Order: sequence, then C-alpha cells, then structure tokens
Amino acid sequence: MKNKFSLVFFLVLLLGATSYGQSATATLATVTGVPGTNVVVPLTVTNFTNVSVIGMHIKFTKNVLTFINLTNTYTGFPSTYGSTDTTVDIVWTAPPFINITNGKLCDLNFQYHGTPTALTFFNCVLQYGFPPATLPVTYTNGAVNPDQTLPNQAQIGTRQASTGFAVSVPLYYPVFTVNAAGITQKIQYDPTQLTFTGITPMGHLTGAFGGASGGVVTISWTNSSGSSISSPGDSILLNFSYIGNTTAALNFYPGCVISNTSGGNIPVSYFNGAVNPIGPTGTATLGTISSCQNQVGQYIEVPLDFSGFPSNVTAFTLNITYPVTKLAYLTTVVLNPVGTTLINQTSGNINIAWTSTSGSPINGTFMKFRFHYSGITQANVNFGTGLSFTVYPSLSVTVTYNNGAVNPIIPTGNDATIGFVSGTSGVPVFVPISFANLPTNIGAVTLFVNFDPTMMTFIKDTLNLFGATTYAVGTKVGITWANPYGSNINGSFITLKFMYTCGGANCGTNLTFTDGCEIADISQYILCMDWHNGGVNLNFMVSGTLKYDSDPNTRIPLSGYTVYLKTDPGNVTVGTAVTNASGYYSILAPNGNYKLSASAPTTLPYADLPDALALFNYTMGTAIPYETADGLRALAGDVAAPLNGIPDLVDVLAIFNWTVSGVKPAEFIAPAWVFQTPSVVISSAAQTVNILGLNTGNVLGSNPTP
Repeated sequence: MKNKFSLVFFLVLLLGATSYGQSATATLATVTGVPGTNVVVPLTVTNFTNVSVIGMHIKFTKNVLTFINLTNTYTGFPSTYGSTDTTVDIVWTAPPFINITNGKLCDLNFQYHGTPTALTFFNCVLQYGFPPATLPVTYTNGAVNPDQTLPNQAQIGTRQASTGFAVSVPLYYPVFTVNAAGITQKIQYDPTQLTFTGITPMGHLTGAFGGASGGVVTISWTNSSGSSISSPGDSILLNFSYIGNTTAALNFYPGCVISNTSGGNIPVSYFNGAVNPIGPTGTATLGTISSCQNQVGQYIEVPLDFSGFPSNVTAFTLNITYPVTKLAYLTTVVLNPVGTTLINQTSGNINIAWTSTSGSPINGTFMKFRFHYSGITQANVNFGTGLSFTVYPSLSVTVTYNNGAVNPIIPTGNDATIGFVSGTSGVPVFVPISFANLPTNIGAVTLFVNFDPTMMTFIKDTLNLFGATTYAVGTKVGITWANPYGSNINGSFITLKFMYTCGGANCGTNLTFTDGCEIADISQYILCMDWHNGGVNLNFMVSGTLKYDSDPNTRIPLSGYTVYLKTDPGNVTVGTAVTNASGYYSILAPNGNYKLSASAPTTLPYADLPDALALFNYTMGTAIPYETADGLRALAGDVAAPLNGIPDLVDVLAIFNWTVSGVKPAEFIAPAWVFQTPSVVISSAAQTVNILGLNTGNVLGSNPTP
C-alpha cells in the first residue's frame, strides 16, 4: 500500500513538472524611506506552483542600504539568506513544495541611509516539481527612494559661475517644524568640475564645521539644547572653485541625519542642487515675413538679427537652409560693416563665415537674405547644422537660434477653391475647381493640384468652360489657360474626373493646390490669392469650448474670442471661429494634423498678491494648485524675459510689484493672455477639443470677470 501511494505521488509530481505552462512572476516593491530609519521591501510572487528550488539574488547600492533580515516569510519557506554590502542572497529547497497563486514570499528589511537605489534581481534560479524543472519567471525590479513629501526639508541651492571663479552654494532648510540638536550632512560633488574650499556657516548654524574627501563634503553641527534651523539667514555656504564648463551636480549623499534633542532621527526630505556655467550668450533670429508671390524682378528680404551678444565676437559660422521650390536665392545684403564676411551659396543652403581679429559688436540686423518668392505655402528659412560663435580670445558662445519663414499673405477676395466631394470606392468622382472675387481681366492661369496616386487616378477634365489644357505628371494635375484679351473666370472654371479607390472604411484623401500656381491679369501681374484646398470624403468638424481656467471654481466661458485651427507643422490657418456666449466654437477642416490657438478681444491683464505667493512657492518646489497637464498656469506666471514657460523669482517680483504699485513694471513683457494650444488630428471623424485660457500673472485663475 505504501509503495502504491509513493508511486502515485511521484506521478503527480512528474505530471506537474511536465505540464506546467503558466509563467510565474517575482516582484520587488518600490518604496519610499526616511534616511536614518528602516525600510521594508515586500517580495511578492504569482503562479509559484510546486516550487522546489529557490535561488534569488538581489543587488542594491553600497552605502545606501544595509541589509538586516527577512521577515513575514511564507509558511513553509524556512529559507537560508545572506548578504554583502551590495547583495541579498535567498536560498531554499523542498520539501515541502511551495504553492503561492498570488501572495507574499517575504519582506526584506534594510537600514536606509538616503538617496535612491534600485533593487535588481540577477542570476536567479527557480525550479518546480520532481524531478526539478526550470520555472519560467518574469522578474520586476524594485527600488527605495527618498520620501520627498515630509514636512521638514533640506535644500541645496542652484547657482551659476564662470569657469575659474569662486562660487558659494547655500545648504539651507526652507521648512523645518522642529528644533534640531545635531546635523550630519553629506554632499557629493564632481572634483573634475568643482574644487572644495570650505564652508561658511551662518545664523543658527554658526559653529558647523566641514571637510571633503573623495568628492564628498561632510558637515557636522550640534546644539545640545536644540535650535531652529529654518529662520531667515540660517544656512551653510558650500564654497567651491568652479573649474568645469558644464552643469556640476550637488547631491545629498548617504549618511545624512538630523536629530532632535532626544537623539531621535528627524524625518527630512532632501532636494539636490547644482552649479551651472555662466558663459557668453546671444540670440540669432531669422525674420518671419509675409508676402504674396513676387513679380519678375521683385524680391523679398529675410533679415538675420543678433541680440544679447558680447561686444567682442571674433567669429561665427552659419548655415541657412531654404526650400528651392518656393524661394530662389538672389543675394545677401550685409549691413554690419565690421569684420570679414564670406558667403557661399549652393542649392538650398547659404553658408556664412565671418571673422574679426580683435572682436567686434554684431548686435542688430546684421544682414538680409534676398529671395524671389514663388510659393503659395509657407517657406521655412531655418538655421542648419555646423553653427558656432566665439568671443575673444576663443571662448564659445551659447546661442539661442530662432528660425524664420516667409508666410503667404491671405488676401480678402481672390479665392481659388478645390471642392469637397463625396465618393464611393471604385466609382469616378468629379472634383470642381472654381474662382471667386477675381478681377474681370484675368489673362493667364497656371494650377498644380496634388493628389494621392494610391487613392486617385486622373482620367480627364470635364465642364472645361474656358478651354484650359490639363495633364497629369506624377502626383500632380497641371492646368494651364491663357487669354491675351482677358476674361471674367469667376465661378466654375473646370472639373477634374478621377477614379477613386478607397483602401478602407470612411477613408478620405486631400486635393491641394501646390507651389507653382499663378493667376495673372492681362498685364501679367500675378494676383495675391487665397487658396482653398479640398478633397474626397473630407471636411470634418472640430468643436469645443473656450473657458477661463478658474478651477476650483466653475470655469467661466470666454465669449467673443477668436479660435484658430492651424496646420502643424506649417502654422497655416485653415479655419477660424468666434466663440458664442457659452464659449462654444466650431471649425470645419479636412483630414490632417493641426493645433488650436486663441486670441482675446481685450488686452487687459489681471493678477493679485495670492498669485505672486503661489508663484513664489512654485519656484521653491511647490506645485501650483489645479495646474493643468500642459502647465498653463506656470506659463501664465512667466511674465518676464526669457519667456520660456519656466517662471523664476524675476517673474514673481514683476507680478508682486505690479499688484502692489498698480503700475506694470518694465520687465513685465508678456502679452495679456495665454491659451492652451492643443494638438488635433482629424482622421475622417469629428473632434471635440476644449481650450483653457488665463490672464498672464493670474496663476490661480481667480479673475472674476475675465
């Protein structure tokens, strides 16, 4: 009887080993901890069926954690474990077998010394059944991170410095709710970027002493009776010589402890700092202009402006790119007479090399690029690669580059329109082209209509009322017509017949006017045109509301504001709408990628002292209440140069001075409004997109009558 039972048991185990097919998992939790205390990291598993062998190895960062022991182990899991200063090793073998469908295997207990560390599985071996077979396991690593939500905070400042100069970075405690009796602070720095020269303790922290070894500054301070360390002036200056030329991080290092008068650990959130380089800076800007197509012999000029550069620039190299299908390069007009300028132009590129032996000022409009503009869509004029600026003797300049463009002027009238039509796959479609509001003496028409050859095949023209010539080349239908005596061609001009082949349900395709289109009168004057594209099974509604971001109060509709739908990229307006009393707008547009934006009928800004306080707290690391995912409220707080969407104390001061004095300070240069600019993708379906706006400065959205 005993032998029969043993045989059956063996067969069950063997069957389990050969039929096990569901992957198991082992997961280390990610937890937060307080430096100077212990942390518990749960190790959970799933689908541990008939597990007979466990060999788990877990790696962590030396000095950040010290392993203590395992607790809360699963029943029947009397494991053997050991550790080094960087690993935990867990070993166990059957019997009995372990069966955990979904639960905890054990808790790993560590002493936590601060800073983040990953907990990483490596070289793990798990088996199940008898004879043992390898258990397929998916491992998920964990981590221990410092708790950044504690009421007491330690902060390393961020400062700027020039290479070779001294810099002092404050270590301070912006929020500390209890008196401290002892401090040990360790700050790691990069010795290739910074040379430590000592500390300067101030305020209640006077008497602290510190030194550095191996790229770590260690600071100690004691006061047996306890003292406030968050009063104004309480700080310890970390003094360095900055020898680098890039950002030098200053990070809290494991071993930071602040104790109370009883010798107990005070929980603290630690925030790192840095030293950033100060170097010469400047801004290079290519102008953006608007123009209609040029006549023969006419041209447009795109300026190149410099601002903010030092007065001793010795050289710069630029590469300017432009689309040859829309712009024909004529010449470069150099307006700044200093230095030597060499210009080399190839198709689509203008290369510029400028030098001044002793250094010269370059700010202002330095030169203008002269083009003949023959396009009907935006022509981007951009900075290319290989850009550099230097100042005397040979120091590189950090430069902000702003690209330019030539935008087509959209006139009132002179409309050319490709129709929107419906179509059925496998059936010809008839797409009309018409004109409106043209003069009655048109002498020549040249049109190029782009189509998608995977969905459209040009057959012929129909309803050709003026006898135009049509032809297809590649993805374009060309249309030409001339009458030396002039004609009134307003209304229907020609209809194009295509075979339409749709690749799926609800698909559509664009038909677009492209560069090379021209309408001229009998004097050969090219008209400034408003080109309206069309398509098959296109033109869908984008709608929504425009409201003031007045959370937590009810959002206020913005009535009488203009909403714009623009191509992205390209920034060409395809539709506008003025919001009604509910803030509602709707715009029809074809398939494509777009961005929405808005403009206000008023230029009156709004802000108050709570806005200044909220923005100050934001610069100190506290989130702005009810902030949107795209950071609209922070954008509203960016009122002073540079307008980069990142508010700082200069912005706080500008808003504060304005609200106190009632006079907008000179540094408050932002426009009166900011709006969200959400992206919209129209793909053969209507889209609902709501937009929020704010007065600049009103980061809390509290304007009662926007």
